[in-house]
Amino acid sequence: MPRPTSFLIKCAGVGALFLLTGVASEGQRGPLTATKVPTTIVTGMLADKTVYTLAKPEPWNGTVFFDLDSNNLDSESSNWLYAHGVARAGDTRFQIGSLTGQGADNLVETLNIFTKRFGAVKRAVASGTSLGGQVAAIAAFNYPDRFVAAVPHCGGLLGWPAYLNTKLDVAFVLKALLDPKSDLPLVHIPQDDAPVAERWKVLIEAAQKTPQGRARISLAMALGQAPFWTTRDQPEPSATDPVAREEAAYRTLLDEVREFTAVRRRLEEPAGGATSWNTGVNYGNLFQEADVTDRQTVEALYRMAGLSVRDDLAVIEKAPRVTAEPGPIDYVRKIYPFDGKIAIPVLTMGTTGDPYVWSSIDSGYSGAIRKAGREDLLRLTYIRSAGHCAFSEAERIATYEVLLERLDTGHWPDTSPAAMNKRAAALDLGPARFREYKSPASQRASVKP
Repeated sequence: MPRPTSFLIKCAGVGALFLLTGVASEGQRGPLTATKVPTTIVTGMLADKTVYTLAKPEPWNGTVFFDLDSNNLDSESSNWLYAHGVARAGDTRFQIGSLTGQGADNLVETLNIFTKRFGAVKRAVASGTSLGGQVAAIAAFNYPDRFVAAVPHCGGLLGWPAYLNTKLDVAFVLKALLDPKSDLPLVHIPQDDAPVAERWKVLIEAAQKTPQGRARISLAMALGQAPFWTTRDQPEPSATDPVAREEAAYRTLLDEVREFTAVRRRLEEPAGGATSWNTGVNYGNLFQEADVTDRQTVEALYRMAGLSVRDDLAVIEKAPRVTAEPGPIDYVRKIYPFDGKIAIPVLTMGTTGDPYVWSSIDSGYSGAIRKAGREDLLRLTYIRSAGHCAFSEAERIATYEVLLERLDTGHWPDTSPAAMNKRAAALDLGPARFREYKSPASQRASVKP
């Protein structure tokens, strides 16, 4: 590896000079060259060719937030950490793809590099957003001896099977009711997934044009415990307006086509087959346990369409199921054999209208932790917002504040929506939208193949 190079650079926004230390890796420069708060920056490459970036402020208090991603290391929330003496370190996700276990291993390797370069890390925190949030949750579970806490944002905390099973439920119901005789694949998505995605799009758009199709779209979304409202350019529909709620669900569903095809394919390939199943699932029971508002929306739309929910549930029950494949499922369970027995504090944040990472997965995660008797180590927070990881910088910083206080004092501060909104509003860095929210109880987290 080429020798580290050092040079002076003027830090944008502060008018100060600071020492920037970079490691050139085969001519590749790191993604970060300056931050608003003076920091020492080091870039380099892990053993698997993943590029990492380290950003250490002066003074540094010994705490570091380690993240799957390095493209957010000059954000307002990152600079808030630097200003409070907290360092950051980020990787790039290009090498790991969907291998979240490898992502967690990379955080540990980055921690080792940070320690070698800057000295002992007193408190290493696993953090991340989206796939990075899942990696942070896995790192917290797999490496409690290396990390003292985790702050995963919008991360699909239960890992692959639960994530894909929720998507499978929606796709399975749609196929059973809209196109039962087709060869539309639910698992084992072909390498060329674009034609499959187009078939889904055509099927969903055609269904939306009829009252019967709209009713069935709403039923599929309710059975999958999917959020109906997830698009930022559309106001949240009233709970008493089934037509508007279905229109919102339709928009969400069109966005889900990539989850049925390209995303599933990417998660199946390394495992060597399907990592989700629905044998043993009683969809009639799922409907009875569905969110009350969702169930009311479905029932209203079925009345408008002149259909029977009971009849369609009977059709769904008779549809051929997707059988579990032991090899692929064992593969992903070895990556993350989660049993709820977390050993370090975990603070999560999600949006109520996330189109990809549905909050029912969070309830499965918290339920496992509660069953293991570790609930005092977990705090869940939610933003009333549509969109994937649609947080303001103020909301992100509020979670960082809380986690750092938990580490400083050994006790959780108030994490109620009012308290979190007070923290976020004081920062003047975007909206403060924490809300009291109970995620739907996951009906799929406990189903065994």
